[in-house]
Amino acid sequence: MPRRTAATRGGGVTNLPGRAELVPLDPSPCRRACPVGINVKAYVGLIAAGRPELAAAVIRERNPLPAACGRICSAPCERDCLRGRDGQPVAVRALKWFAVEVERERRTCAAPPASPAARLPGRVA
Repeated sequence: MPRRTAATRGGGVTNLPGRAELVPLDPSPCRRACPVGINVKAYVGLIAAGRPELAAAVIRERNPLPAACGRICSAPCERDCLRGRDGQPVAVRALKWFAVEVERERRTCAAPPASPAARLPGRVA
């Protein structure tokens, strides 16, 4: 089955007589709704697989302060979650808190990336 975007397929869910067809979206509605653009599907999948430390690393790729930002986030990803059409959306905000707290408790937080000045030889400007 060819991959189609939400623009070409009506938001990912098409109601056909007697069934609903799910079509892969790229990027997902939750990622498009996130102001930071975090890969929500990736970190939710990692948490489901029992890898919360890796989920926290995915979150940190786009947000260096996930604990602080996660607590004040209005969770637009949950508003746009496709599962919300048939019931409750995925509790993305709570899952983000969980991954970051597990990372903090286990002290597995990766060091922040080196500044550009430390990575590049000589002057850059």
